[in-house]
Amino acid sequence: MTCLNEIITINAHSNDAAIVVQRSLSDHHLVESFAPTKAAVAVLKQLCEAFLPHATQEQRALNIHGSYGSGKSHLSVLIAQLLRDGSGDSAFQHFFDRLRNFGEPALADNLNNTFLAADDKNAKPYLLVSLYGSETPALGDKLMEGLYDAIKRHPSINSADILPTTEYDVCLKRFETMCSQSPEFVKADLSQWQLAEHYLTTEDMCDDLKNHQPMALELFKRWHQAVCHGQAFNPASEGGSNFIKAYVEAGKNLAEKYSFGGILVLWDEFGLALEELISNPYRNAVAEIFDLQHFVESACSPVQGHTLFIGLTHVSFTEYGQRMNCDATIKNRLEAIFGRFKAFKIELSVAESEGYHLLGMQKSWTEFGQQQFAQSKANQEKLISVCSALPLFKTLGQHLHEVSNETYPLHPVMAAGLFGLSAMAQATRTALTFFRDNKNAINARAISENGLFTDELIRLPELVDYYSEAIKKYNGHEWERYKRAAGKIPVNESQGKHDILKLLLLSEFLGENFQTNEAFLACALYDTEPNSLAASTLNTDLNWLKAAALIWKNDATQQWTLLGDTGINVEKLIGEKLNYFAGRSLETLLNDHPEMKADLLPILGEHDLEPSLCGIVRSFQVSLLTPPFPNTLKLTNPLISGHVYLVLAKDAEEIVQVKARIQETARANLYFWLPTSGIRSESVSYEGKELKFSGLLCRYLAIELLLKEKTATDDLRRQLTAKWEKSRTDLQRLLHIFYGREGLTSGRSEILQAGATQAIDCKSWYEFKGVLAEKIQAEYLNEIPIRAMNMNGLNNESYTGKSKSQKIVERILEFDSNLSYQTDLLGERNDTSETSALIDGVLGANNLFIQREPKRWDIKRVDETEGGIKDVLMLLFDTLTRTREKTYSVVDLRKKLVSPPYGIPACNIAILAAVAIRHDVNRLRWGSCGTETDFAVNLNNAFVADSKLTIRLHDFSSKQLKVLQAVNEYFELTREPDQTDADFAGQAVAKLREFIVHKPDVIKQSPQLNQATKELVKIFNAVGKTQQEIADKLLDAFGTENTGHALKIALDDFARIEDAKRHEINQSWKEFLTKIVQDKENLILRLTHERASDFAKKVGDLLERDHVSPDDLTSALLNQAVEKCEEREIHRCLGQLDSLVDYHPPQSPPEPVPPIDPPQINETRKGEANPTEVVAILRQHISALNLPTDTVKQALVELLRDYEA
Repeated sequence: MTCLNEIITINAHSNDAAIVVQRSLSDHHLVESFAPTKAAVAVLKQLCEAFLPHATQEQRALNIHGSYGSGKSHLSVLIAQLLRDGSGDSAFQHFFDRLRNFGEPALADNLNNTFLAADDKNAKPYLLVSLYGSETPALGDKLMEGLYDAIKRHPSINSADILPTTEYDVCLKRFETMCSQSPEFVKADLSQWQLAEHYLTTEDMCDDLKNHQPMALELFKRWHQAVCHGQAFNPASEGGSNFIKAYVEAGKNLAEKYSFGGILVLWDEFGLALEELISNPYRNAVAEIFDLQHFVESACSPVQGHTLFIGLTHVSFTEYGQRMNCDATIKNRLEAIFGRFKAFKIELSVAESEGYHLLGMQKSWTEFGQQQFAQSKANQEKLISVCSALPLFKTLGQHLHEVSNETYPLHPVMAAGLFGLSAMAQATRTALTFFRDNKNAINARAISENGLFTDELIRLPELVDYYSEAIKKYNGHEWERYKRAAGKIPVNESQGKHDILKLLLLSEFLGENFQTNEAFLACALYDTEPNSLAASTLNTDLNWLKAAALIWKNDATQQWTLLGDTGINVEKLIGEKLNYFAGRSLETLLNDHPEMKADLLPILGEHDLEPSLCGIVRSFQVSLLTPPFPNTLKLTNPLISGHVYLVLAKDAEEIVQVKARIQETARANLYFWLPTSGIRSESVSYEGKELKFSGLLCRYLAIELLLKEKTATDDLRRQLTAKWEKSRTDLQRLLHIFYGREGLTSGRSEILQAGATQAIDCKSWYEFKGVLAEKIQAEYLNEIPIRAMNMNGLNNESYTGKSKSQKIVERILEFDSNLSYQTDLLGERNDTSETSALIDGVLGANNLFIQREPKRWDIKRVDETEGGIKDVLMLLFDTLTRTREKTYSVVDLRKKLVSPPYGIPACNIAILAAVAIRHDVNRLRWGSCGTETDFAVNLNNAFVADSKLTIRLHDFSSKQLKVLQAVNEYFELTREPDQTDADFAGQAVAKLREFIVHKPDVIKQSPQLNQATKELVKIFNAVGKTQQEIADKLLDAFGTENTGHALKIALDDFARIEDAKRHEINQSWKEFLTKIVQDKENLILRLTHERASDFAKKVGDLLERDHVSPDDLTSALLNQAVEKCEEREIHRCLGQLDSLVDYHPPQSPPEPVPPIDPPQINETRKGEANPTEVVAILRQHISALNLPTDTVKQALVELLRDYEA
């Protein structure tokens, strides 16, 4: 009989419990046996990047973390050998082949070409500094000790060429100086200074200083202070390099003098060093972590001779701070330094090929085993074929062959389970020690005549014995349940029944990939598929265990589970509860149990469509409809734009009747979703019974009722929950047929519109929703843009009548009287506020603001708007300001505007109404329930759905009619026979407006107008005043007594101003004519002379006329009529007339006279010159100037004054 010990050899010493990096740095077998993983590939790719000159500091500082047995130490050994020795060893060539097979040929070539063989002249090896844990006073000391040790042990490196003067060197030099002065220090007993806890003599201390031992360095500092009377010694101040400078200098020297790539620091169990640092109250954790950060920033940065730092931990740096509950300062420092590292998590996954190589490393094939393996390929292929169908291995693909090879003689499911349960007993590293721990039992397993990969495989149930103690500790309740069930199996029954129970127990711990359905059980136990002949034993055992009430099957998941409660017939319990719901209609069952209805039919209720092109969101409703129903169905809620009925017709006969009713119904956005053969056409089988849709609903409710009973045990509750989920799943499947994609695509359901005979062409809810949106949109031809969130939903009443819309209404109505509101956001200063968004989304979107002058905005009048918004505003204005005998119910206007063809969300209507009637507020009065004290509040509330507010147009009062009658009398307007009081009054306002508006501004602005007339001008200068407001203003100005007389005085005042101007002009012209009467003819000649001024010529032309009116004067001289001339223009013009009385046109320029040199008085005779000579000289000068005689006389008089003394 052949046993497994002839097929494989268990490597008892391979990977004892785990790889210890320092002991494995020369083990080339670890390189050869390394199986690539996704996590390892990521690290190796990063390594290639770190080697490049342009790499950043963060790319050269790595934190590789992962749980025990994850493979991080194995990967680190490979990295250490690769960087230290290069890739020349054959072990690496085997590894590169594995890497290529893993799908990473480029990475294999990159590693091979980057880290060259040691004998290659271009090789740039790294000096390996291997560290473990922490046994030094500080992290820096550990790094320094490791660097010195690595340099000292390297056979071809002279430490004097590499290391700078270190703190240790400085201390030794200082000791030698002290000994030269005090020879007794050479071999002094340290106990005399109470410093002999680690070294007996100073000679021992100096030996370790030479070896760069941190303990010796610390002792020397204490000894120096003791013997020098308290004087401290600082090695750094004496020229000693600390560990950071030492690494930077050493890396530089290694690169320049030995052609090294740099230094590789590989710190195994770096997490222990962090834990010791954080937990030791005598160490300054913050300072040391900061020094480590400074170290990686400095030593890992250089282009040449950089340091690669790899720290191996079980968790990330930050997690150590959380685990050890350290203070916030240390946590912050750990987070800061974690940011300087590139972190890689190494973990094993049963759903990938990662990790299975660890099992393969624990055994090797014998020569005979390899022969048998070759002959058993068919068996292996059969096993792999069955395993590949399991979700557990769905991501492995082609790697499943490799996993099968690696894990043999473990069944692949067993190998996956081994890793899955290792998490419970991580400290014992069971996945790594399984072969060694079970060596004897494994070796003794017999090979059957069927060959390898059959009966000898170690299967998953055996894990229960291997993990029994861990399972008991982890979940004693499940263990006891399993033991009770196993104890009920007679001893003469097959082992297969016990194996099934074991698998059901393990499924409680192994997770979702180990679902114990029949496919999984058949694969794990018999290497076959369910329902096959080979699985007949499995089916027999399952039926036996079920009949014995030891296991049960979850119908929803098809998963078998241990049954703790025996003797309970769950189906009987359900049957007893069904009576509570029998005899009720489907719609009654659903409506009476709203939670079930919401669970099974979440589509019921109201649903929003996508926003229209104008931004408005409209809704449709889905509800149940039980036949028979009338043909008068219609949309009753104007806020709902469509209605979809899920018709609960029983059978095909009733469907025919339903279609007839649909065709008779008036065409509208009403839609009927029909199961083409009725809801009784589909059923589900339960325990050999066929349940229709109504029966499934009752079953759903019956199980739910049982679950609410407090007497149900946990095990019973679990079974009931599974059956409830199965019923729910079946109900949902039927609903997908009746009212879903499956029914539409298969023809088992259809959708008809009211009044139609043909079904709508669509295959899903999504398609139908598109059709519905298109048909609904076609109803709203007069929609306007509404783009404000929360106000653009037709079915959203959350802002209707609320304070947010009221605020906007108030500002619109007070816009003209409040300067602060006169912006395009109604005075809202924060343009990102919700109010700003609402204003912009309603008023701005409809272009209702206009800028009439710089920095001043206005709201458009209705007649200034265009398109759809104008239609809406006109409708609002005409409806609210129409003259009626009775008050108008404003809610009627709401109904009209929310309905097609407008479809405006109700919360916007009060805002739009405020725009439409803001100049007519004084004309309107509120009826029922409204108060006149706050128009904005009433207007905002008037458009709420149940509002009772009414409004009416306020007609002219008797006093207003009286004052307007006076206006009509002044203008001699007659009343037509069919003219109403309001029309006649309006005629008066229009005539008065026309009269005043057409008066020239100079007249209307004349300060000489009396006060009443000025008030009239002021009234009509105001924009947007209603007729009633004008009538009120006239009453204020002229009162009710002698109104006509007072009004006539005010209106005649315009003529008075005009007549006064004409009189003044006429008088000035007469005075001018009087002044020129004797010289008029000569003056006309001078005024019309060709060299006369334009003004003079115009006056000359007027003098030639027989008659000149004031209008002639202002037209000729000022180019405008008298009434349009301002006072200052008239006065200036009249002043110019007086200047023309002695007008002379300019003389022609004189001919140039050559200068005449005046007689010169001899220099010697200046004091003897006589008056005759002086007169002659003056006469010559004056004659040369050619001046008028009067001018010369006046000049001589002025000259003589200078000589009068």
